[in-house]
Parts: sequence; C-alpha cells; structure tokens
Amino acid sequence: MGAREELQDYLPVPLVEKQADGYHLDYARPKSIGRLKGFYANSAILLRAYSYIRLLGADGLDNVSSLAVLGAEYLLSKLDTKGYSIPVGGGIRRKHEAVVSVKGGHGGAGKIAKALLDYGVHSPTVYFPLTVEEALMIEPTETETLESLDDYAEILNSLFEKLKAGGLEDEPKNTSVGRIDEVKASHPLTLKVKW
Repeated sequence: MGAREELQDYLPVPLVEKQADGYHLDYARPKSIGRLKGFYANSAILLRAYSYIRLLGADGLDNVSSLAVLGAEYLLSKLDTKGYSIPVGGGIRRKHEAVVSVKGGHGGAGKIAKALLDYGVHSPTVYFPLTVEEALMIEPTETETLESLDDYAEILNSLFEKLKAGGLEDEPKNTSVGRIDEVKASHPLTLKVKW
C-alpha cells in the first residue's frame, strides 16, 4: 500500500484498488489528506515505460542496458582527442553516457551543441556535469546503430574543426528558430502596468 497500516486512512486520493473486475480509482476515503496536484502525473509516459520494460523482460532489459553502455564507449572511441578530452577515464567503466570536454573553451560546448541541430541530430546536455569545463554529456540510446554512432562522431569531429577555424558563430541556420539572444533570454521579464 505504501504506508504503515495506521497511516493508510490518510493517504492522498485517489488510491488504485484491485477488485474482482479489475483496477479502479478509490476516492471514498473520508480521512484522506485530499488530492495531490497532478495526481495522474504523466501517465502516458509511465505506461509507455512500463510496457517497454515488460516487453523486454529481465534478460532483455539487461541486454539493452549493456548496449547503451557499449554505445557510449564506442562513441568515445570515435571522437578526435585533438578536439575532445575525456575528463574521467583511465580504465573506468562508464555508464550509459559519454562526457567530454571541448578543448579550447570559449563557449565551444554550446556552439557545437547548437550546430548539431543543423545536421538533424539531437544536441547533448551542455555544461554538465558542472565539474567538467565545456562539458558535453552525450547519452546514446540502446537502439542506436553503429552507423548512427559513426555519423554522430563524424559530425562532432567536423564541428570541432570548424570551431577551431573560428566558425560556429551563427549556428543553427537550418532550424525554424535561429540562434537566440541568450543574454536577453536569461534576464527576468520587466512587467510594466499602465493605469
């Protein structure tokens, strides 16, 4: 149930109850603390995740987890070390992500992430973890093919060459929204009321 017996009457509603004809939401709990805001949460994504896990089963889940780790390791092996340094390594096995530092600094991680959009691929998480200067955290999914990882690494390597040559100042160019004014975007709005 998720709570000790003496606290069960006070749980927020609705509770999921199993009955002979299936599962139902139980709202009839007079001592309940009431509803929690957004109690259904994002049920579609939860159902999708649950279905995926059930479809894979224990062995399948173990296999795809291994593929995600392998994909991250493979991607790291394809990156040009003249452009990207691996801040954590030395034989340490990574999880499902590849964290690299863009050599040369000066906002290179952000420029590369924006430029990736012009190639129709997802940008990685930038400037995280905070302990890595000019960090890119790339998380290939378990379904990535070797070809897509090769393509991604090739794009990253070519973008570093463009960055080194002084480029990547105006990217992305081929998206519906171009480069935003980051200073303006990060400032709080100033609201003025006219009476």
